[in-house]
Amino acid sequence: MLDLKKIIIEKPEAIDKTVSLRDKIITFIFWGALIYIFRPLFALILWILFGMHIFNPEVFNIELYDEISRFLVKNSFTIFVFAVIFITWAVYNKIMYGKLRRRKFVPKVTDKEIAEFFKVDIEKLKKWKELKYIKFKIIEKNNNFEISDSL
Repeated sequence: MLDLKKIIIEKPEAIDKTVSLRDKIITFIFWGALIYIFRPLFALILWILFGMHIFNPEVFNIELYDEISRFLVKNSFTIFVFAVIFITWAVYNKIMYGKLRRRKFVPKVTDKEIAEFFKVDIEKLKKWKELKYIKFKIIEKNNNFEISDSL
């Protein structure tokens, strides 16, 4: 059942304090991890632009690049095979299914149909569509919802 008291639409002050705290902690952890991952890039940019040496010398170690190049050479055949498989699959899908249009277009809906669906007067609906701001009061009666506007 829909709890009308818990509906939150553009109302951040109505969010529970624990939910707000949880979201802030998750955001802080995410940004901390992102900055940690891109730390060498930040250090490189600071070094190139401002001459600041704040990075660990082992981050840009020549031995690391040698190890990476040996890994790529050693696994180049596997990398090439996967690249060929994925590119072939993409080309196959483009050839087989590229011209199909499976998405169904949303049919045009008239104001009359909208008014009938929501059980409101068509004149009220037209008036509501022209307004910039409208406030609704949703009333529950016998598991049905009734909408009343307060203009």
